[in-house]
Amino acid sequence: MNVSPAAKEAVMGYDMYIEHPPENEETAYQAASSAFHAAVRDRDALRLPHDHLSYTTAQARVEETYAAMEAVHTSYFRLNIWGMGEARSAMETLGMLTQLAPPPTPNPQDYGTTADELWDYGLDDEGAPETVRAFRAATQVVVDSSAEHPTGIPAYKFSSNDGWLVTPAEIDAALGWWAVAPRKIQREITTQLDWWPEWIRYLRRARDGGGFRVW
Repeated sequence: MNVSPAAKEAVMGYDMYIEHPPENEETAYQAASSAFHAAVRDRDALRLPHDHLSYTTAQARVEETYAAMEAVHTSYFRLNIWGMGEARSAMETLGMLTQLAPPPTPNPQDYGTTADELWDYGLDDEGAPETVRAFRAATQVVVDSSAEHPTGIPAYKFSSNDGWLVTPAEIDAALGWWAVAPRKIQREITTQLDWWPEWIRYLRRARDGGGFRVW
Protein backbone atom coordinates (compact mmCIF):
# COMPACT_ATOMS: atom_id res chain seq x y z
CA MET A 1 0.00 0.00 0.00
CA ASN A 2 1.34 3.43 -0.92
CA VAL A 3 1.35 5.96 1.90
CA SER A 4 1.53 9.66 1.16
CA PRO A 5 4.32 11.76 2.73
CA ALA A 6 1.66 13.73 4.64
CA ALA A 7 0.24 10.52 6.12
CA LYS A 8 3.70 9.33 7.11
CA GLU A 9 4.40 12.63 8.83
CA ALA A 10 1.13 12.35 10.76
CA VAL A 11 2.24 8.97 12.16
CA MET A 12 5.97 9.58 12.59
CA GLY A 13 7.05 12.14 15.12
CA TYR A 14 8.43 12.88 18.55
CA ASP A 15 7.04 11.54 21.81
CA MET A 16 8.06 13.46 24.92
CA TYR A 17 7.79 12.17 28.48
CA ILE A 18 8.48 14.07 31.70
CA GLU A 19 11.09 12.27 33.80
CA HIS A 20 9.13 12.42 37.06
CA PRO A 21 5.40 12.52 36.31
CA PRO A 22 2.80 13.33 38.98
CA GLU A 23 2.46 10.52 41.51
CA ASN A 24 -1.03 9.32 40.57
CA GLU A 25 -0.97 10.13 36.88
CA GLU A 26 -0.42 6.58 35.60
CA THR A 27 -3.35 5.21 37.62
CA ALA A 28 -5.63 8.01 36.42
CA TYR A 29 -4.45 7.54 32.82
CA GLN A 30 -5.09 3.79 32.85
CA ALA A 31 -8.61 4.35 34.21
CA ALA A 32 -9.32 7.00 31.56
CA SER A 33 -7.83 4.78 28.85
CA SER A 34 -10.09 1.91 29.87
CA ALA A 35 -13.13 4.18 29.69
CA PHE A 36 -12.10 5.37 26.22
CA HIS A 37 -11.59 1.86 24.84
CA ALA A 38 -14.90 0.75 26.35
CA ALA A 39 -16.63 3.64 24.59
CA VAL A 40 -15.01 2.62 21.29
CA ARG A 41 -16.17 -0.98 21.72
CA ASP A 42 -19.72 0.16 22.53
CA ARG A 43 -19.81 2.41 19.46
CA ASP A 44 -18.43 -0.25 17.11
CA ALA A 45 -20.84 -2.87 18.44
CA LEU A 46 -23.79 -0.81 17.20
CA ARG A 47 -23.05 -1.51 13.51
CA LEU A 48 -25.19 1.44 12.51
CA PRO A 49 -24.82 4.15 9.84
CA HIS A 50 -22.66 7.02 11.05
CA ASP A 51 -25.55 9.46 10.80
CA HIS A 52 -27.83 7.37 13.02
CA LEU A 53 -28.71 9.10 16.29
CA SER A 54 -27.50 6.19 18.44
CA TYR A 55 -24.19 6.14 16.57
CA THR A 56 -23.60 9.89 16.85
CA THR A 57 -24.39 9.70 20.58
CA ALA A 58 -21.89 6.88 21.00
CA GLN A 59 -19.32 8.79 18.95
CA ALA A 60 -19.75 11.79 21.20
CA ARG A 61 -19.00 9.53 24.16
CA VAL A 62 -15.84 8.30 22.40
CA GLU A 63 -14.68 11.86 21.87
CA GLU A 64 -15.52 12.81 25.45
CA THR A 65 -13.58 9.90 26.95
CA TYR A 66 -10.64 10.51 24.60
CA ALA A 67 -10.43 14.14 25.72
CA ALA A 68 -10.56 13.01 29.35
CA MET A 69 -7.75 10.52 28.72
CA GLU A 70 -5.58 13.18 27.11
CA ALA A 71 -6.32 15.65 29.92
CA VAL A 72 -4.90 13.41 32.65
CA HIS A 73 -1.75 12.47 30.67
CA THR A 74 0.02 15.71 31.55
CA SER A 75 3.54 14.24 31.45
CA TYR A 76 3.25 13.44 27.73
CA PHE A 77 3.45 15.67 24.66
CA ARG A 78 3.63 14.63 21.02
CA LEU A 79 4.55 16.49 17.86
CA ASN A 80 4.57 14.90 14.42
CA ILE A 81 7.47 15.63 12.10
CA TRP A 82 5.79 18.72 10.68
CA GLY A 83 4.87 20.01 14.14
CA MET A 84 8.40 19.55 15.46
CA GLY A 85 9.71 21.45 12.46
CA GLU A 86 7.37 24.31 13.33
CA ALA A 87 8.42 24.15 16.98
CA ARG A 88 12.12 24.26 16.11
CA SER A 89 11.59 27.19 13.75
CA ALA A 90 9.64 29.22 16.34
CA MET A 91 12.07 28.38 19.14
CA GLU A 92 15.07 29.29 17.02
CA THR A 93 13.45 32.64 16.20
CA LEU A 94 12.91 33.28 19.91
CA GLY A 95 16.43 32.22 20.91
CA MET A 96 15.08 29.24 22.88
CA LEU A 97 17.38 26.78 21.07
CA THR A 98 21.17 26.61 21.02
CA GLN A 99 23.31 25.25 18.21
CA LEU A 100 25.65 23.08 20.26
CA ALA A 101 27.14 20.13 18.41
CA PRO A 102 25.82 16.79 19.66
CA PRO A 103 28.28 14.77 21.75
CA PRO A 104 30.06 11.87 19.99
CA THR A 105 28.01 8.69 19.82
CA PRO A 106 29.67 5.61 21.36
CA ASN A 107 30.84 2.96 18.89
CA PRO A 108 29.64 -0.58 19.76
CA GLN A 109 32.96 -2.03 18.63
CA ASP A 110 34.79 0.01 21.26
CA TYR A 111 32.83 -1.92 23.88
CA GLY A 112 33.27 -5.34 22.33
CA THR A 113 29.75 -5.62 20.93
CA THR A 114 27.95 -5.17 17.62
CA ALA A 115 24.77 -3.53 16.36
CA ASP A 116 23.28 -6.97 15.70
CA GLU A 117 23.98 -8.08 19.27
CA LEU A 118 22.40 -4.92 20.66
CA TRP A 119 19.17 -5.74 18.83
CA ASP A 120 19.05 -9.11 20.61
CA TYR A 121 18.56 -7.54 24.05
CA GLY A 122 15.96 -5.13 25.42
CA LEU A 123 17.08 -1.85 26.94
CA ASP A 124 16.54 -3.13 30.48
CA ASP A 125 17.46 -6.77 29.86
CA GLU A 126 19.41 -7.86 32.95
CA GLY A 127 20.58 -10.93 31.06
CA ALA A 128 22.47 -8.86 28.50
CA PRO A 129 26.25 -9.45 28.31
CA GLU A 130 28.51 -7.02 30.14
CA THR A 131 29.69 -5.62 26.80
CA VAL A 132 26.13 -4.67 25.84
CA ARG A 133 25.42 -3.16 29.26
CA ALA A 134 28.67 -1.17 29.15
CA PHE A 135 27.81 0.24 25.74
CA ARG A 136 24.32 1.21 26.86
CA ALA A 137 25.68 2.86 29.99
CA ALA A 138 28.01 4.95 27.82
CA THR A 139 25.11 5.82 25.51
CA GLN A 140 23.02 6.87 28.51
CA VAL A 141 25.72 9.32 29.56
CA VAL A 142 25.59 10.87 26.10
CA VAL A 143 21.79 11.27 25.91
CA ASP A 144 21.72 12.67 29.47
CA SER A 145 24.49 15.21 28.83
CA SER A 146 23.99 18.95 29.13
CA ALA A 147 26.05 22.13 29.14
CA GLU A 148 27.12 23.28 32.59
CA HIS A 149 25.37 26.63 32.17
CA PRO A 150 22.86 26.19 29.32
CA THR A 151 21.40 29.19 27.53
CA GLY A 152 18.61 27.18 25.91
CA ILE A 153 17.75 23.72 24.62
CA PRO A 154 20.26 22.19 22.17
CA ALA A 155 18.53 21.88 18.79
CA TYR A 156 19.95 18.39 18.25
CA LYS A 157 17.77 17.09 21.10
CA PHE A 158 14.76 17.84 18.88
CA SER A 159 16.26 16.18 15.81
CA SER A 160 16.19 12.46 16.62
CA ASN A 161 14.28 9.90 18.68
CA ASP A 162 17.20 8.77 20.84
CA GLY A 163 15.77 9.53 24.27
CA TRP A 164 17.63 12.81 24.73
CA LEU A 165 17.10 14.30 28.18
CA VAL A 166 16.07 17.94 28.01
CA THR A 167 17.14 19.12 31.46
CA PRO A 168 15.35 21.51 33.83
CA ALA A 169 18.16 24.04 33.40
CA GLU A 170 17.86 23.93 29.61
CA ILE A 171 14.09 24.33 29.83
CA ASP A 172 14.37 27.20 32.30
CA ALA A 173 16.76 29.04 29.99
CA ALA A 174 14.43 28.49 27.02
CA LEU A 175 11.41 29.73 28.95
CA GLY A 176 13.40 32.79 29.92
CA TRP A 177 13.73 33.71 26.23
CA TRP A 178 10.00 33.22 25.73
CA ALA A 179 9.23 35.46 28.71
CA VAL A 180 11.25 38.38 27.30
CA ALA A 181 10.04 38.02 23.71
CA PRO A 182 8.11 41.04 22.39
CA ARG A 183 4.37 40.65 22.91
CA LYS A 184 3.83 41.08 19.16
CA ILE A 185 6.04 38.07 18.41
CA GLN A 186 4.35 36.03 21.14
CA ARG A 187 0.92 36.81 19.67
CA GLU A 188 2.04 35.90 16.15
CA ILE A 189 3.42 32.52 17.22
CA THR A 190 0.40 31.71 19.37
CA THR A 191 -1.91 32.62 16.47
CA GLN A 192 0.03 30.54 13.95
CA LEU A 193 0.50 27.50 16.22
CA ASP A 194 -2.68 26.74 18.14
CA TRP A 195 -0.85 24.12 20.27
CA TRP A 196 1.87 26.57 21.37
CA PRO A 197 0.25 27.68 24.67
CA GLU A 198 -0.04 24.04 25.75
CA TRP A 199 3.59 23.49 24.69
CA ILE A 200 4.70 26.32 26.96
CA ARG A 201 2.63 24.87 29.82
CA TYR A 202 4.20 21.48 29.17
CA LEU A 203 7.70 22.97 29.31
CA ARG A 204 6.88 24.54 32.67
CA ARG A 205 5.62 21.23 34.03
CA ALA A 206 8.69 19.45 32.69
CA ARG A 207 11.01 22.01 34.26
CA ASP A 208 9.52 21.14 37.63
CA GLY A 209 9.44 17.39 36.90
CA GLY A 210 13.08 16.62 36.20
CA GLY A 211 13.02 17.53 32.51
CA PHE A 212 11.71 15.34 29.68
CA ARG A 213 12.97 12.80 27.22
CA VAL A 214 12.50 12.95 23.47
CA TRP A 215 11.70 9.63 21.78
